[in-house]
Parts: sequence; C-alpha cells; structure tokens
Amino acid sequence: MTQPVTELGWSTVLELGDLSPVHRSLVASVATLVRLGYPCDIGYLTRQARIMEQAAVHDLDEMEAYKSEAEQVEKAVASAVLYEPAADVPAAAGPE
Repeated sequence: MTQPVTELGWSTVLELGDLSPVHRSLVASVATLVRLGYPCDIGYLTRQARIMEQAAVHDLDEMEAYKSEAEQVEKAVASAVLYEPAADVPAAAGPE
C-alpha cells in the first residue's frame, strides 16, 4: 500500500502506520476488493483515487458557492446522501 499512498501524496495515511484508522480502512477496503475479485492493482487504484480527488475538489468548490455555513453543511449532506449513490450506478444503467 505504500507505493500508491506515496504516489498520491497521502503521506498522513502512513504517519501512524498500522495504528492509523485511515490506513486500516484503506487496507480493509483493498482486502475486500481482492477477496471479491474486483480490479485492485496499483494502477487501477491510483486512477480511481485521482478521479475521486477531482470529484471532491469539485464538491468543495460547489459548496463554497453557498454563503452561510448552514447552507454549506446542507450541500455537503445532500452530496453525500443524494449524489454519491447516484454516482455509483454503472453507466450501462443510465438513460438510453
């Protein structure tokens, strides 16, 4: 896990090593992907992480368009609850 984490600049994941909850979560996720037979090579994970990082930057930029903190929190919740599940739907399931 060190190579993709270093390549992506996620050095904080490695700060506490095995004690880091973020590190443990990442390792557990990768182990689950491997166990279920999903793509899990370093190149694939790195590409996916970069795509997700771009989406997160976009979400934060959108959130900053709201003036009040309450509106920003509402936007964050709506994004997590409503938009993220929709993003998980395979492209083949989209409109024809």
